[in-house]
Amino acid sequence: MLIQMPRLTYSKRDAIRQAVEMQRLCFSNAQLLDQDIQASADKEQRARVATGLGHLVRAWKTLEDSKRVLKGDPMPGSLKPEKPRPNRRRPAVVDIEAVAESMRINVAHHGNQDG
Repeated sequence: MLIQMPRLTYSKRDAIRQAVEMQRLCFSNAQLLDQDIQASADKEQRARVATGLGHLVRAWKTLEDSKRVLKGDPMPGSLKPEKPRPNRRRPAVVDIEAVAESMRINVAHHGNQDG
C-alpha cells in the first residue's frame, strides 16, 4: 500500500526565511555554548561543548549553502571570467608568383621520380 506524501507548496521565499531563522537559532545557541565553554574548567566538558559548537557552525554553513541554492546563485569560484579573445592578425602579404614557382619546382622534382 503506497502512501502519497502531500506535495510541498511553500515558496522559495518561505524556505529562505526558515533557513535564516534556523541560522539565528544556531548563532544564539553558539553564543550560549561559548559562555559555557569559558565558564567551565573541566576539560571533558569543554571538549563536549566544543564539539556541539562545531556542529552548530557546520549547520549554519549548510543553511548558508541552502540559501544560496534557493536563490539560484552559483558556487563561489564556479564562474570564471571569460578569457580575452586574441586580436585577429591580418593575413601576411604573400608573393603568389613565388609560391606558384615553388609549387612548380616541387611538382617537377617529385613528378620525375618513378619509385
